Amino acid sequence: MSAEAVRLAGPWVARRRHLGLLIVLLMTLPALWPLLRPGFFSADDGAFHVYRIAALADAWSQGVLHPRLFPEFGFGYGQAVLNFYAPLSYWPGAALALVGFTPATSMELSVALALLLAALAAYGFVRSLWGEAAGVLAAVAYTYFPYHLADAYQRGALPELCAFVWLPLILWAHRRTVTSDRPLPPMLWGALAWTGLVLTHNLTAMLMAPVAAIYALCLVFVSGRWRRLAPVAGSLALALAMSAAYWLPVAMESRYVGLALGPSAGYERHLALVRLLVQSSLLY
Repeated sequence: MSAEAVRLAGPWVARRRHLGLLIVLLMTLPALWPLLRPGFFSADDGAFHVYRIAALADAWSQGVLHPRLFPEFGFGYGQAVLNFYAPLSYWPGAALALVGFTPATSMELSVALALLLAALAAYGFVRSLWGEAAGVLAAVAYTYFPYHLADAYQRGALPELCAFVWLPLILWAHRRTVTSDRPLPPMLWGALAWTGLVLTHNLTAMLMAPVAAIYALCLVFVSGRWRRLAPVAGSLALALAMSAAYWLPVAMESRYVGLALGPSAGYERHLALVRLLVQSSLLY
């Protein structure tokens, strides 16, 4: 293509990209409909996150940027919530609460923001692979994936919902790290995406790690660029360093507070058995 053709096509490509973003936003809006109903939507864990947003906003108002202890919790004895639970998903809600929104409204706006950002992340990643139409389709499928909506409106699991934002960005960064002639920039924003995921929901980060590793191995196998595994691993190592202030206390101190005690007997009963992962029934 000549330089003149590239110059003339530039505005058309930009308009098409803007149209794709607009379509993604419009197609995502129906997923926000439950937030428009009067009152706070009913969800399993929704109220817990409202309280945490309120407590974090109160700490910020007193100049404490990362309160490992919420002194109001536990009947006034305090609970070390953010010493063990990732804090990033509460930051937008706490910022909104500080500027005058109620904690419940801040929670609902955080849910809306998470759904919109996840749709845009899926759109950007898939558009880079197969173009505008595929990007729009991926964003819609990602938004309305049943578990995604269940996280928002049935479970009310704000941190896990926010984790959906980072997953396409991580895969996108690893792909660019392997295929680009300049691997350093995508390696760095891949590290930021991993840091965001660890600080948002550490269990999702643990589940994502083998998926990302398999994806990176497939990329280098197809491209033959085996040396690019080093910057891919470097992005994860850098992310672990940047998020160490959160995960080191979790790793070092969890055994002292009995997180695995109680009726649930820890998390081992929450996971599906290996024999249930593949079933022979036609319905499955």
